[in-house]
Order: sequence, then structure tokens, then C-alpha cells
Amino acid sequence: MGGNSGAGYDRRGARSIVGASPDRQSPVTDDYANPLRLAIYLEIGWSDYFFAPPARGKRDGALPYPNPFVDRVPPDFPRHVARLAKLWATRIGLNATTYCDIGGATGRAVFEMERTLPALQRLLLVEPSTLFCEWAERLLASGAELPPVPVVDRSGAQKLVAVVTRPPPIANAHERLSIVNESLEDYHPQGRFDLVTCLNVLDRHPSPRLLAEELPRLMSDRGLLVVSCPFDFREESTPDKEQWVGDLNELFTNDQWEHVGADELFYEYRASNRQWTRLCAQVVGKRCTGFDASVATRRSSCRQNSSHTASAFLTRAPAPTK
Repeated sequence: MGGNSGAGYDRRGARSIVGASPDRQSPVTDDYANPLRLAIYLEIGWSDYFFAPPARGKRDGALPYPNPFVDRVPPDFPRHVARLAKLWATRIGLNATTYCDIGGATGRAVFEMERTLPALQRLLLVEPSTLFCEWAERLLASGAELPPVPVVDRSGAQKLVAVVTRPPPIANAHERLSIVNESLEDYHPQGRFDLVTCLNVLDRHPSPRLLAEELPRLMSDRGLLVVSCPFDFREESTPDKEQWVGDLNELFTNDQWEHVGADELFYEYRASNRQWTRLCAQVVGKRCTGFDASVATRRSSCRQNSSHTASAFLTRAPAPTK
């Protein structure tokens, strides 16, 4: 997948996509390289473009909204997060020009931030799933016609439909956008970012504390971090229950982080036409105040030489369907 679209994506990397080596298998391939998983993420990210609203007749006598038989999950979550990021950046006098999204799936958060914060010039999406990176490149960097997309239907069913329309690509994406097919632990960017987001990823990571410790090395001096989590921890993702925090302030403490803002947002997904899941995610804005770059670099280098495999969990995985 990826073809000859705008940024020239391939497994070896290109100007707008820095990918894994051709012989390296993505650590999340088995979990994410399937039509149903992709369908869930494309719907929660791009349903407003891909699908027409249900016809009036389909709603007559039907279940009220949200009805998983006829309704699609709208991309409200990334829209609201972008508005919060703008609000909190204004609060601290930050005119962000560089942005990084960790575990950004198919790229809707990057799309919304670029529209909401007009000063952004450099955009980076770090995503370990090769399949999701391919779709992020199609949606964010290419204006080419989209192929039929997998859709959420009966549990386990595979169904493709043509899209109604597609989102406009990011302007000058070949110069401004990078999509990195790596885990955060394995990736070491040149330069730092004024704005960093990590959205609904921590409770799908084997060590949320470890992931939280990685984030400051991405941030510019006094930059803004926006993190969200619905605390939907599971043993298959985070086996050590001692890691199951219940408040983001446990991970981003006052001795290293200045509190900028907080909110609660619904995070929704539809895993089949009989399942509409709604979670409430805590969202916080933080500004790093106690970061030692040399310590973080040494720590990250040690982890690269260890057998740690947390990278397989950087993208959020909804509940498996049965």
C-alpha cells in the first residue's frame, strides 16, 4: 500500500515518510494489519469525510443516537483536543511552530492541529503500525483518489465501501510533514517540538511510566505537552497492575511539570454494528520545567541496548471483538 502518492511512501523511507527498513517487520503488524482494526480507526478519524449521514428513513423507528446499526462515530475527540491545545498554548503565550503526535494512528490529530494552529510549520507523526502510516500518508500528504475502505459491520466481517469524499491534504506536506514508522523508544528526532501530544496511548503500553519519561526529550524549552487517557487498562497490554494509574498527574508530577490545564472528553469507537463504546478520557496540558536532556539521552541509549519491547503497544487498541 502507499503507491506513488504525494510523499512517495515506501518501507525504506522518503522525504515525508521515515519508515522502517524493508526487512524489519512492524512490531504491531499482527495486531493492526487487518481490515477490522483499520476500519475502527478510519471511522473514528475520518467518518465525516468518508461516509454520508444515514438516510432519514433509516432512523424512523430506530434506536436513538448513537445507533451502532446506522450511525458512525464522529471525529469529535481530535477536534476538541486541538481546541484545548490552542487554548492552553494561548494561556502560556506559546506560538507553536513545531508539533509531534505520538501514536497518531492515521493522522486526524495532526490534521486538526494544522488547521487550528496556523503558525505550525513542522509536523511529525510517530506511529509503529506500518499499515496506519500508509493511510496517514494517503490522507495527509496525497491528494490522490482513495481506494475503497474497510468499514465496521458485523463482528469479524470484512466489507469495503467507496468513500464519499476525502480530506484535503496538508499544504506543502512534502516539506512540512514527516510520518515516522517507529516506536517512540526507537526514534530520536533532530530538534525538539513546541507542542507534543500523546492521546489515549498510555493505557495500551506495558509501562506507562516509562513512556511518560520518554516524552520530555521531544519538547522545546517551555513547550506544551497535551496527554489524554481513559484508563482502560488491560492485562494483555499492561501486565503489571502496579502500572495501572488512575490519574495522569501521577505520571506528570509537579516537580518536573507545570500544570497548564485539564478537561474531560468522551472517546468513542464502534467495534461492530452492535457495539458503540464510550469512554471518558482525562486530558491535561503540561509544561516541562525540570528536564535534563543529557540524562534522558543516556537513559534512552541504555534502553535501545536492552531487550525492552514496549514499542509494540504505542498505538491504542480498542477491545477485541468476539
